[in-house]
Amino acid sequence: MRMKCRRIAARIVSPLVACAFFLSALPSYAQSTTGSRIDGTVVAQATGLPVSGANVTLFHGERAMGVTRTDAQGRYAFLNEPSGSYTVGIAAQGFQPTRTDTFFVVAGQSSTALYTALIRAASASSNLREIGRVTASARGQGLQTTTVIHSDLDAPLLQSENYVRVGDALNTLPGVNVVGQSSALGDDLYADIRGVGANETQTLIDGHPIGPIGAAPGTFFNGVPSTFDYQDSPTYALRNVQVTYGSGALGLYGTDSIGGTVDFQTLDPTRVPVSTFTQGVGNYGKSISDVQATGTIGKLGYALVHAVQGTYGNFAPQTTTQSGLLGNNLTASNIAANTYLVTANYLLRNDLLKLKYQLSGATSFQLTGYSGVSWDDKSGNGDNDFVTYDLQLYNAQQAAAGGPTSVTGANGQTFSCPNKGNRNPIAVVTSQFPNGTCFSVAQYASSASGPAGGGPSPWQAIRNQDYHGRLLTQWGKNLISGDVFFDNYAVDYNRNVAGGPCSANSQCNKLYPGANFLIGGFDTGFTRSAGYLVSDDLQTNTNDLGFGFFSEHQNLTQTVFNTTNTFKIASPPGLGVTVDNYFVRDVYTPPSQFSYFFNGWLKRSTVTDQTRFDPRLSIVFKPTAHDVIRLTGGTSTEAPAPALKLAETVFNTTPQNINPNCNGLTEIGTSGNPNITSETGGDVELAYGHSFRDDSTVQVDFYNTNLANEIFNSEIPATTAGFTIPPSLLAQYYARIKSLCPNLQNPTPANLSFAAPANAASARFRGVELRGRYRVNPRIFLDYTYDVQSAFRLGVPDSILKSNFQIVNGTQIAGIPLQKASLGLDYADRHGFEARMDGFYIATNNALNRPAYYFANATISKTFGRTTVNLGIFNVFNSASDIYGRQFIGTFAPENQFGTDTNAFQQGSERFGLPPTQLLLTVRHQV
Repeated sequence: MRMKCRRIAARIVSPLVACAFFLSALPSYAQSTTGSRIDGTVVAQATGLPVSGANVTLFHGERAMGVTRTDAQGRYAFLNEPSGSYTVGIAAQGFQPTRTDTFFVVAGQSSTALYTALIRAASASSNLREIGRVTASARGQGLQTTTVIHSDLDAPLLQSENYVRVGDALNTLPGVNVVGQSSALGDDLYADIRGVGANETQTLIDGHPIGPIGAAPGTFFNGVPSTFDYQDSPTYALRNVQVTYGSGALGLYGTDSIGGTVDFQTLDPTRVPVSTFTQGVGNYGKSISDVQATGTIGKLGYALVHAVQGTYGNFAPQTTTQSGLLGNNLTASNIAANTYLVTANYLLRNDLLKLKYQLSGATSFQLTGYSGVSWDDKSGNGDNDFVTYDLQLYNAQQAAAGGPTSVTGANGQTFSCPNKGNRNPIAVVTSQFPNGTCFSVAQYASSASGPAGGGPSPWQAIRNQDYHGRLLTQWGKNLISGDVFFDNYAVDYNRNVAGGPCSANSQCNKLYPGANFLIGGFDTGFTRSAGYLVSDDLQTNTNDLGFGFFSEHQNLTQTVFNTTNTFKIASPPGLGVTVDNYFVRDVYTPPSQFSYFFNGWLKRSTVTDQTRFDPRLSIVFKPTAHDVIRLTGGTSTEAPAPALKLAETVFNTTPQNINPNCNGLTEIGTSGNPNITSETGGDVELAYGHSFRDDSTVQVDFYNTNLANEIFNSEIPATTAGFTIPPSLLAQYYARIKSLCPNLQNPTPANLSFAAPANAASARFRGVELRGRYRVNPRIFLDYTYDVQSAFRLGVPDSILKSNFQIVNGTQIAGIPLQKASLGLDYADRHGFEARMDGFYIATNNALNRPAYYFANATISKTFGRTTVNLGIFNVFNSASDIYGRQFIGTFAPENQFGTDTNAFQQGSERFGLPPTQLLLTVRHQV
């Protein structure tokens, strides 16, 4: 028996021209009594030739039901599949991952279920701006037809573009911003979707949460990480990274995330054995090695990955004097004390073991073990502040204008330089003049400018190990699933060497005479999560009704070195949180131009002891084969991180990390708030897409998100906080302030503050996201994106504005660029050669604290049989690059009515840059 081929609309983006799945006219196959057969064929649209070796995944909702690969004729098949609603996803080396529209398999159906979908050949980086699952018509017009808005990053393509980690690529997506971006390759990095905040963005692996959960006012609180750090985001064990926007991110597990989610989707077993070996070398000491194997032996499918990459980044190992820390002490001994080895060594390791056992035609069990580990030397990754000559010149002029300057000489006496009528008004001590001398402002600026690091041999390691089990079974019309996962996320932060030996510290030496252990301080934050999910889906021809329960428990603990009083390793009491979620969802796809999706979650958190209901409804309308309209709306709740409720005060035990506020209060610690409550959000999205000839398309999305009970840090002056600051820490806080603030050489507790969280205001986020493609000819096309992000807060009280000058009600939130754009040009021939360049524009008010900037990435590749040689170039024209963070010369951010700063010097804005041009040559061989 033959079935008529059904064409499904989708979007094309490819180096090779697009790829299409279509029905081959095949005779029907004998059907097993346990289910039906789903099969199809993959061909290249431009040539009509079959595409072999493509990964084809059968999905029920977000659950992968089976994985296979196309044969030499481009054919694939899934046997004995139970009734229900499905989509098919296809991915191949050099092609953009694609998902079909939902289709239904009916119990007892004897005919072959044949569907075709168009897959676009993936260009080197055009996939970085994909905003949703796409399905395709035979002509290649790409339209979004799913009920959520999301973007996909194809992991192999990130590697070919020479992205070191997933976090760097996220910044190229419409509506996605990065927090903490600096000039270093291996520094901390956090994702912020549509400006809602890094702590309102949840990271997932295969759909379930990893790392810390809960809303917070910053990426750390009370010494505990409060969100996932993309320093540890290797790509090699992944097949795809999916970014889902807004309330659509509730997903399978009802994840707490108002902004959205970033899902690391790991490689799946294949039915055909495939092994790949990749070796690469590049500049800045970069090298990678990657070994992968997937396949099936009998009923057991497997996926194995081991990969490692490393670089010395912007700083090959070198001895550097931190002249920006010398201040007014220019003696040889102080210069020697601030001279040490600097390197930007950065290492990423990635491992995966996934086993899937098919117990029967209706039941399967899958186990996954994932490991991602990063290690970086902070002396070259984050400790790269640079005090500029202009800043020190300005500071010296301001100090001289304020009156005579003074220093304490080697004889213990005060030495002063008059400021009136004196060409040399700045008092300093030098080896030639140990009791004091006077410098001109230019002399001082020249001597006291330069690198300003945080001390020798600091390092940070992030460890993420995840273990996941999933059981799926078909029982009549019911698809029953059970999930369980365990996730360990740990951040090691060590600055012991910078503190010197105990014997050199009077307080420590008094407790432990003559001891030589290092006392700079370290801490390890452990976030351990465990969860399980039970669900049941009832399936009919046009409807899929599901319900179930999800529970997650997370425990946060620390191991710290106490640098305050005891100088001992301590483990403060742990924090725990349990989240219980009940859900019901329904997908209705009638034989018409409409489809509907409803999802409702009843969620309870032990942090707030509150129960919330979060519903979501989507309607998709396809008036013609060339048009699609999507309207969706929903709500989401995010409970506060458990550390926020802890009333205990926690001091910053690594003062070398503090960037002091030279004209205000410098934060030195945090304190909890037992009355903190959940943030709540609601969003509405409207999207329209139209396809033209070939694969030319245009799509536009409009969104509006409202956030209530937003959590802020309120500032508590140290003089009114009622806390006693340990003397040893107080001395280090003062030393850090004096080294970076020439105008504040005698700090007091009145210059210090603590931060405490509070639900203080609301916020509104609106935007437009435009994207599309123009096909020039079969070998050349252009991809383009343009998005506008409006993000502003409302009703922030004066009590918070007084201590947070850059929070301005009704004004764009600092660090969220109003506009982003990209343009890509791709050329590919029929002989395995491809070249592509993508240009990006980031408007001002960006994470680098610099004016609007442009940069470009490129890739050139050639395939010889089973071997592909690729040259990836990051930042082709060395645009907006810098290896340092230039202190106090970043862009000036608007201030509220309580701010008095008039320039970047006063505001303390630090300007960062992109890494210099990075090259990576790789050779990949498939067996």
